[in-house]
Amino acid sequence: MDESQVTPDQPITSVDASELTYFRKHPLWIVVPSVIFVAIVVYIFYRGGNAGVQVMVEEIIFLLAICFLPSLLIVRQRVQDEFMRQFAEANGYTFSPYGGNFGVLDGTLFRLGNGGSQSVTDVASGAYLSNPISLFDYSYETGSGKYREAHYYTVFQLQFDTTMPDLLLEKKSFLSSDTLLGQLPEHIKLEGDFNKYFSLSIKKGYEVEALEIFTPDVMEELEEKCKNLSLEIINSHLFIYDNKIIRTKVDLDALYDIAQYFVQKLGPVLARMKGSVEAMESVQ
Repeated sequence: MDESQVTPDQPITSVDASELTYFRKHPLWIVVPSVIFVAIVVYIFYRGGNAGVQVMVEEIIFLLAICFLPSLLIVRQRVQDEFMRQFAEANGYTFSPYGGNFGVLDGTLFRLGNGGSQSVTDVASGAYLSNPISLFDYSYETGSGKYREAHYYTVFQLQFDTTMPDLLLEKKSFLSSDTLLGQLPEHIKLEGDFNKYFSLSIKKGYEVEALEIFTPDVMEELEEKCKNLSLEIINSHLFIYDNKIIRTKVDLDALYDIAQYFVQKLGPVLARMKGSVEAMESVQ
């Protein structure tokens, strides 16, 4: 099997559907593991007789994983790579399947997890309205042994030309698992139903700036389109976190629309508050 040929034959709207299509068109990725699986089972039966049958029954799931998991993982990652490459190409961005030296990741999310377990893949990068922008898949691990757990995200990183007040807007459902909060001391409750879906924390002393950013129209947009997302402002970066790897074009386009919205909406606001933020930072 030539791994370099593991690419879909048409535009991808769903990674899962494209995986199935690929396996149907390239059956060797299933046939070869199947042959290996049957050979192992026959060998166990031949060497062990009735004992071999017992071992085969007890270890069937383990054998299936050993035989089929490598093919499944390879094809899944290659199709995901192509999915993100197509997004980058459609929007005039560059693409790399690996993180490499792609910039500063100073968000709270990137400080979580076991050391060395963090991984950046499938990076689409370019600029939108002169603001550098990157989209990538991100993962890290927590725990060890049988308690080891992998966490997956799709992340948008937007860069502005000014230092901004540190701010973390976290969807409430994160609070039971991958909580990002606890890094910023001040918590603000905003008006309306906004607090049902999000928890907002900021750097002390920036309450006014937070209210300038989260105007009623911005809160309405977040409630309507971003209930499954978290947002962080730190230094000159805005991060948008989705706590899953996005695998459909509909979801990816929706996240991109949100990123564009924030560039358009926050750019002028952040430019206006640049002087006050720099003045406050200079005296702290």
